[in-house]
Amino acid sequence: MVGGHSLFLGSAVGAILGGGGALVGMDKIQKNSFFKNLPFSSKKALIVGPIKDLNFPFILLKRLIYFTKEVANRPHANREELKIGDDELFSKEWINSDIQKKLLSLHLNFVKSKDIYSSKEKYSKLIEEILLKYIEH
Repeated sequence: MVGGHSLFLGSAVGAILGGGGALVGMDKIQKNSFFKNLPFSSKKALIVGPIKDLNFPFILLKRLIYFTKEVANRPHANREELKIGDDELFSKEWINSDIQKKLLSLHLNFVKSKDIYSSKEKYSKLIEEILLKYIEH
């Protein structure tokens, strides 16, 4: 009806209504018990972490290695849906205790922000070592 010449009127109205709703609703959000003590200011930042559970990085790493193994060992011409399921990686010990101790030490270095750059290099080499064990050549 307007021939495409609405001059972004819908966008402008949406932006005004959205901004107004955010200003009006901010007080209600801040009164919620979850957000009660959080800073809502552009001068402050909310930082979550570091994660205290030492098993969490291993869970993420194990999942990452499993997905990488599944994709890397899959023929590129196979266009079928990738089925992610139970695998021997999840049912058995996937790294030996020596590598596990090294990884744990590096995870602690990351949490404490201690010697991050050299830890990152060591971490990369350990991950490469683990991946080479699971990826077919």
